[in-house]
Amino acid sequence: MDSIAMPLNHGIAVAHGHAMEERFSPQSPFGRSVFWLCLLAYGLHVIEEYDLGWQPWAVQVLGLPVTWGDFFITNGFGVMPLGLLAGSLGWSVPAASLLLPGVMLMNALGFHIVPSLRSGAYSPGLISALLLFLPLGGWCTATAFRHHKDSLKLVMPLSVLLMGFPVVMLKLKPLLGYREHCSAAAEIATSSAFRMTNA
Repeated sequence: MDSIAMPLNHGIAVAHGHAMEERFSPQSPFGRSVFWLCLLAYGLHVIEEYDLGWQPWAVQVLGLPVTWGDFFITNGFGVMPLGLLAGSLGWSVPAASLLLPGVMLMNALGFHIVPSLRSGAYSPGLISALLLFLPLGGWCTATAFRHHKDSLKLVMPLSVLLMGFPVVMLKLKPLLGYREHCSAAAEIATSSAFRMTNA
């Protein structure tokens, strides 16, 4: 019986391994399009955040001095180019492409899931984070773990840094006061010009 069971178990294990390889294959139709799907998911995520009021929620719950201008700049000049890069490169340069799903996972956890659990309040963007970011980001991470472990080791800390960069900038904004000083300087210059014109 043991002589029969051992080859049978080995065959089952091999078949299971092949099934997992096919499920998490970069060369599958899903694998070849996954980064474009990630970009689409991020676009839907931004729509949910904007329509349901992420900016005032972030000010009140997270304590971030964020404006809608900051929101548009970060997503328009940061996330969207990263998504286009990931979709264009695909798995040919995983160390670059995997930054997009890495950022998606960091975003879902740091800006939506954890704050919602702590505050007990819905975070605008939570729905798409749960339904899109976690499945897509998780699939990319699992696939990279099987096929591109070295790239994954590089991508995860870089994703944290990329996600943390705009937060650091927002924290520095009230400390440095650059915009406020510029606004004050512009008002002074305008006032001075007005007085000289009417002198």
